[in-house]
Amino acid sequence: SALVASAFRFNMRERFRENDNFLSTHALRCNRCNAAAWNYIFRLCGFHCSYMELLAHTADSSIAEGLQLEYVRAYDAVQRMVTNSVLLSNNSLVLQLSPEHFWREN
Repeated sequence: SALVASAFRFNMRERFRENDNFLSTHALRCNRCNAAAWNYIFRLCGFHCSYMELLAHTADSSIAEGLQLEYVRAYDAVQRMVTNSVLLSNNSLVLQLSPEHFWREN
């Protein structure tokens, strides 16, 4: 999906890949992934890496595998977004915006 591709591009920025402090403080964290995704992701490096490190290494070998890794990480968050959208779609206290709300007419 476009959301996963966008997250992949965001996480692949050079400043994340070169910042040792960021990598060391984010070891074994995958930004709200669920337990199954956490196990799958960090099993790939023997539970001795950061997500950014693993993503960079994986994407250097194969962009497709890097995107797959990002998909695994983001799956639970995307599912929560979809669920919340459905649950809140008829709630009058929630402001509903669609992409069309941001289009400008010239």
